[in-house]
Amino acid sequence: MKFDKAKDANYRELEFLTTINDIEKPKSMSASKVKQVLDKGFYWARTLKVPYLSKDESLVLVNSLNKQFKSKG
Repeated sequence: MKFDKAKDANYRELEFLTTINDIEKPKSMSASKVKQVLDKGFYWARTLKVPYLSKDESLVLVNSLNKQFKSKG
């Protein structure tokens, strides 16, 4: 336990067991953005939204996501 004289308070040291999120890395793309980038519609009947894409379509989405991320930074 540490005492802070300026704030007249005690503090405990914490060790975080989970990893720190890296908000720098793009994580996902919305379904509407996928439709916009590929100019392709999907049937989203499931709760889990997994479109079936070819390898080339997947690479187009990855490039678009990276490009979108770089333009924000």
